[in-house]
Amino acid sequence: MTTDGDVQCRDLSGALHRVRLTDLGPFSSPASTLHQRLVTGPHDVPFLCKSVPREDGRRDPRRYQVLDNEIRVLAHLTRVFGGRIGELPALAGYNVDADEPFALLSRYVGQPAPEVVRVLDQDRKRHFQIGLLRALHLIGEAGVVHGALSLDALRWNGSIVQLVDFESAQMAGEPRRPGTGPRQSPERRQGSGAADPRDDVWSAGVLIRELVIGPQALAAPADQHADPERLRERLNGVFHPVEHRPPAAELLRRLHVAAPAVPPPDPQDGLADGYRMFDEACRRKTGAPPPGVPPTAAPPPGRGRAPRHGRRGWRRLPFAGLFGLLAKAGPR
Repeated sequence: MTTDGDVQCRDLSGALHRVRLTDLGPFSSPASTLHQRLVTGPHDVPFLCKSVPREDGRRDPRRYQVLDNEIRVLAHLTRVFGGRIGELPALAGYNVDADEPFALLSRYVGQPAPEVVRVLDQDRKRHFQIGLLRALHLIGEAGVVHGALSLDALRWNGSIVQLVDFESAQMAGEPRRPGTGPRQSPERRQGSGAADPRDDVWSAGVLIRELVIGPQALAAPADQHADPERLRERLNGVFHPVEHRPPAAELLRRLHVAAPAVPPPDPQDGLADGYRMFDEACRRKTGAPPPGVPPTAAPPPGRGRAPRHGRRGWRRLPFAGLFGLLAKAGPR
């Protein structure tokens, strides 16, 4: 897609608008595999635009599923938190019917964690750990598993840790997708069972050990025998099997910090059916589910012309509204 000019974009109520985006240049987030640009939208509000350019999709069609997956998960998190949580990015709009599909996200905060954490003093590293655990508690309570937690997926602005790049995320209870690397839990490396927010707690334990004792922690991620006693106490149980692993809220308690409150689901939320429709569309589209979602029946015959990259167009799907920005941007 071009990020300088008018584009068709759906807001989170599902309404289609023509909005003007102005390209501010490339953006790099080390945990992302998608094409990224910074743009401004209506009222000069900055956004991060993630997309799949036509050539990228032709070389690797799986990137469409990666984008679909991030839209699906961030739509859920945005619906739960209203886009008002600094620890998480929000989804402002998307278009998956375009030849070059894209999503508009709230602009990430701060700098990539690898650029800053190595120079933090002990007190700031403690604050960083708290911020990491706050983010994991929030997504866990919302039923989301990030699935690719590393320093690359974290940002720091001096006071807030933001968890970003939900391209590999899953909803809790979905079949685990196999992962690789020393920060992955054993369950995730095996790809067995159902995704659990405590999968991310294992990864957080490895990250916390890295922060305290250095990169040598990765040589034996779960070997705590030589760790300082305070660190062993703080991570007690983190490397146990998932059913015996503490949640992020317990690790916050050990740091003498209360877990942030999570808003209860709205019983009057009339858009829950629309969210389920979005999930069903993910499952049906081209017969291939998004990552972590079991396949279902083949997609029904589409209406209208399919985009040139071969993805079936998605119909208008309702979501809880977040920003009035796109809704006020201009005529539909």
